[in-house]
Amino acid sequence: MKSTNSIALPFRIFPGRVFKQVLAILACTSGPDFFKANPVLRKLVLDPHATGMPSGLRLYCYMVHPEDTTSRASGVAGMITPQGSFTLTEFAYPPFGYLLTLGGSGTPDTGLFDITFFGQHDHSAYRELHLPLPIRSVASYFPADYRTKTEWEQVNARLPATDDETGEDTPSEVIS
Repeated sequence: MKSTNSIALPFRIFPGRVFKQVLAILACTSGPDFFKANPVLRKLVLDPHATGMPSGLRLYCYMVHPEDTTSRASGVAGMITPQGSFTLTEFAYPPFGYLLTLGGSGTPDTGLFDITFFGQHDHSAYRELHLPLPIRSVASYFPADYRTKTEWEQVNARLPATDDETGEDTPSEVIS
C-alpha cells in the first residue's frame, strides 16, 4: 500500500534548469558510466541550449512524506512488476523525490507526476506552474518502493528469523 495523497502548489521556476539539474544529480548517483551509456543525456545536461528528452525516457517527481527524514539514491536498477519491467534510477532528498525510467513499459508507480515536459523548456524560460505532486514515503532503501515505515516493518516482521552470529536461519525457521 502507498499513500495516495497529493499536493498542488505553485512553483515559480525555470523548468529547463530544474530538468537539467535533476538529470545531473541522477547521473551522479548512478556512477561514472551513466553518461557513457547515455551520451544524449550528457549532451542535454551540458549544453544550456539543448532541449528535449530521448524517446523512451521519462522523468517523474513526487513530494517526500513530511514524516520521512531519510533520503534515498538508487543508482541504475532493474525492476519487474505486474505493470511491466523497468530500468530506472531514483533519488529522494526531502522535500522532493525524482525517478527516471530508462526504458521499459511506463513507470513502476503510475501515480508519480511526469515532469518530462520540463525538458522542452529553454534554460531561460521562467514559468509559474501548479503541479499536483503525489506524496510518497521513502522508508525503505529499495528504489521505487513507497511503502510507509509501518508497512515496511510489517514486511520485515514476516521474514524468517536469523541467527545473529551466523546470519543463517534459526532451527525453528528451517523448513524440513
